[in-house]
Amino acid sequence: MACMPASSHEGAAPELLLPERSRLLHIGLPKTGTTALQRTAVARHGALKRAGVLYPRGLTNRHDHLMPVASLMGMRLAETDGVPGPEHWSDLRRRVDSETERRVWISHEWIAESDDDQARRFRDELGEDLHVVVSVRQFGSILTATWQEFLKTTMLHTFDDWLAYTLTDRPAPDPHTRWQVKHVAMRAEQGAIVERWARVVGADNVTVVVVDPAHRDNLTGAFEGMLGLPAGMLDVADDGGVANRGMTVGEASLMLALNEAYEAPETSFEKRKGRLPIALPQAILERRPRGDEAVLALPGWAADLADAASRRHADEIAATGVRVVGDLDALRIASRATDAPHHNDATDVPVDVAVAVARGIVRDHRAEQAAAAAVATTALATAQREQARLAAERDRLRHELRLREGPLVGELRAADLVREAARRVARRLRGG
Repeated sequence: MACMPASSHEGAAPELLLPERSRLLHIGLPKTGTTALQRTAVARHGALKRAGVLYPRGLTNRHDHLMPVASLMGMRLAETDGVPGPEHWSDLRRRVDSETERRVWISHEWIAESDDDQARRFRDELGEDLHVVVSVRQFGSILTATWQEFLKTTMLHTFDDWLAYTLTDRPAPDPHTRWQVKHVAMRAEQGAIVERWARVVGADNVTVVVVDPAHRDNLTGAFEGMLGLPAGMLDVADDGGVANRGMTVGEASLMLALNEAYEAPETSFEKRKGRLPIALPQAILERRPRGDEAVLALPGWAADLADAASRRHADEIAATGVRVVGDLDALRIASRATDAPHHNDATDVPVDVAVAVARGIVRDHRAEQAAAAAVATTALATAQREQARLAAERDRLRHELRLREGPLVGELRAADLVREAARRVARRLRGG
């Protein structure tokens, strides 16, 4: 195992550089900074190409490669009501194969859930130039970030209860939470995931990047080094926004209460099927918390279990012999923990949190109105095009009839009507 630092803003680390035409496959893990990197790659797509890196776009307007990845893995998606069609992977494969000079960067965190057969599928499709990158993180912090991510959509369980479902044999009470717990378990074994890919593609073709709060540019620096990019090119602005902070206890408690309200069948929110307005969590996370606001912490029993797992992950990764960027001891740091029984529950929230919620709901309502207006505009334009098509077809048929039988009755002068009728009768009598 080779441990090394990432590039710094003083310059890229040349020992990280992948060979030209390498296919860098970033498989996550989830909640290790993948989304921020993906959005940066899309925003700087042109600059990346000029710097010798292709981040290929797909058939959809996404920031990641979910559709082609799910297509190759055979994973069902709600947005496609099943497995995405083979055209998604075929399109990505065509873009990759047509690139003969640049390094290619493919990314989605669901690849971390691959079994052996799916991992071999990626290897066989992307060829001998494949290099797999796995970003890892202290396990307790992954659990906290994962619950908050679920909270933005449909989470109906407190942090403490959800940890019990995830870390113990306590069964989740509903199918959706059981599905969530199953997928968290598939992503949780960081050491086993690294071992699988080292076995499938070879340890020399795997790099592990340790996401370390003490060295926030470690992840971007590692990618800059591997892809031969100028130092700082992949930096994400640390403005306290959505990508760079977790929720406070007050924010999380309010989100959970809103999820429960949106789920209640007797409310007008039922039509949303339990999902909060997308703009709402974003509006909450745009605020800057006060320094004295409590943050989420694992209860002591959960911290003990998570920290034991995280130390094991570090040992298992070290044993694989893969290249490691950063310090695996960051996985051995103790989780933020509490013995206070209600630390993660809040009954009162700051006024500006409530204001942020109101702004999010208004923003979502305006977005819905804009979307409805866009649909109406599209429908009107479609109707106008169809009206024009029917008018053109009517004129064409009239012209053909005029050529075959002479002027149409509606186009004759009253004085000519009898003469035209007589001509047509005579023509039919002659068989013409």
